[in-house]
Amino acid sequence: MILVSVLCISLALLLYRGYFIKQVEQGAQDVWAEGPEEPKAAYWFAFSSKGAFTTNYPIQVSIKLWITKGQEALLPLSFVFLDAFVYPRRMSKSHPPEAPTIPVSFSQAEGAYVGEGTIEFTAPGQFRYIIYSKSKPAFYAAQRKTITISPVEIRAQLSGNERNIGIALIGVGIAIMGLVSVF
Repeated sequence: MILVSVLCISLALLLYRGYFIKQVEQGAQDVWAEGPEEPKAAYWFAFSSKGAFTTNYPIQVSIKLWITKGQEALLPLSFVFLDAFVYPRRMSKSHPPEAPTIPVSFSQAEGAYVGEGTIEFTAPGQFRYIIYSKSKPAFYAAQRKTITISPVEIRAQLSGNERNIGIALIGVGIAIMGLVSVF
């Protein structure tokens, strides 16, 4: 009985600390096309975060880009996510937080141009991006939503559920210990 009690309390502490909240992932594919001509590039966004995609929490972004033959003059390229900030936010009284810029560079192992970064959104909704070529805007994807961000309350619900189950298991563990001491 004491072993069951110790197991309940151990599991409760893990739940209370959010150990069992899983990593979530979402992908989005898009094409850089301007009119009926051949697209300039195709790319894949991979987003991941712990538990859910919510405001005020870091989201890891991975970008894989394939350029159409003959478009190498556009390099170097970078992606800027509007309505987001670099995570962790670096700001001061004289300098507001920056929008995340994720440069892509060629990876021989991937056979594509890749880039990674960590971003944070401060408002819920669907968000877009701009592709920069040589530090100048080259493709404004205003109508192309890549990720949907939920309100921070969703994260609070996930964390609260884990904590409540943890607290209940601590109570069960203590009750079992109390029964063992009575008998």
